[in-house]
Amino acid sequence: MFCLKAARALQSCTLLAVDGEIGSVEQFYFDTQQWAIRYLVVNSGRPHAGRRRLISPVAVGDVRSGERQIHIELTSRQIRNSPAVDTLRPVSRHFEERYFDYYGWPPYWQTGASPGCVRVRRSFFRARRAGNTPAAPPAGENLRATTEIRGIAVTARDGSIGQVVDFFIDSRYWVIRYLDIDTRDWWQGRRVLISPGWLDHIDWTGRTAAAALTRDAVRQAPEFDSSGGIDRDYEARLFRNYGYPGYWQQG
Repeated sequence: MFCLKAARALQSCTLLAVDGEIGSVEQFYFDTQQWAIRYLVVNSGRPHAGRRRLISPVAVGDVRSGERQIHIELTSRQIRNSPAVDTLRPVSRHFEERYFDYYGWPPYWQTGASPGCVRVRRSFFRARRAGNTPAAPPAGENLRATTEIRGIAVTARDGSIGQVVDFFIDSRYWVIRYLDIDTRDWWQGRRVLISPGWLDHIDWTGRTAAAALTRDAVRQAPEFDSSGGIDRDYEARLFRNYGYPGYWQQG
C-alpha cells in the first residue's frame, strides 16, 4: 500500500479517538537526524495559549485522507489527561519521558524501528528481555516543528532553488520523505521534490538549507505535479536523476 501524504492534507483531517472526535492536526514534531515524525500536535479548538496534547505515531491507526480522517487508538479521556505541551517552547527530554511514562510505551529512542512500524513495541521488549535496551541519546536531541521549516530557502551548490512549502510524509513509517519546494523566484511555475537526505546543512537561525545538488540536476528531474499524487515509478525516476538509491532499496 502506497502511503505518501502531503502534510497539509493530513492537517485537514479530523482526529478520531476510539470514542469520538478530538480535534485536528495543528503541526508535527520531527527529529532532525532521521526526519521521523515523533508527534502529531492536536488542536482541539480550545484556546489554551499554546498548550496542546501530543499523539505519538505509535497510537495512530487508519489514515483515511480521502475521508479526511485519522484514527487514533486511544480514548479521548486518555488524550485529555496526558501531559500538555507548551508549543511556544522547545520540547524537552524531561517532558518526553513523562509523556511515554504516562502511556506506558517505550520511548522512541529505545527502539530500533520507525515510529509507525508494528515492530516498535516488539523490538523494545525483545531488547529489554535480553538486557541490552539502548541508552537514551543526550537530552538535547533536536525536535523541530514542521512550521519551522516551511518557508526555509533552499540552495543548490550553484544557486537558489526556492522555498519549502510543504512535506510528503510516509504514513506507514511516519517519516518525512520529501520537501516540496516552490521555485517561483528561479523557475517560474515549477514545484520540485527533494529528499531531506540530500541536504548538507540547515541553518535554523538564518532559515536556509543547502542541498548537495546542482540546479541543472533539478531542471532535469521529472516534473512534479502538485495537484496529483506520487507513485513508485515517479520516485524511481526522481532518485535515478539525482544518482541516489531509492530509500525502499536500502536495508
